[in-house]
Amino acid sequence: MKKIIFILLALCSLQLVAHSQFNICKTYLFIQSNFAGTIAVDENGKEITSGVTSSVFVYIKAKNGEIPKFETAIINGVNYNVSMLPCTDGKAIVGKTDEDGKPIILKASNGCKLWKL
Repeated sequence: MKKIIFILLALCSLQLVAHSQFNICKTYLFIQSNFAGTIAVDENGKEITSGVTSSVFVYIKAKNGEIPKFETAIINGVNYNVSMLPCTDGKAIVGKTDEDGKPIILKASNGCKLWKL
């Protein structure tokens, strides 16, 4: 039990050090799943594709200054190229809430800049 607590504390402190080293204030991750209306099947009636595609959106609030350069991301064992785009007006609308349909808006705080990966 003591080893587990020690490992968890070490991982938490590593996360804090990594964020402070690259001036990252906060990281947000959003996943959007799209479902196909008609799913293609082969001659035996088996689905060719699952009919579900997912898009991953990552936003980073970083302090003004040097930021990390992201080149690749690995999701479920698949490599993806990553490009960073600044959110020019300091905010990004990332979706709507399920309950009342209000927009979810990310805003850069004072001294920070918002980036989309």
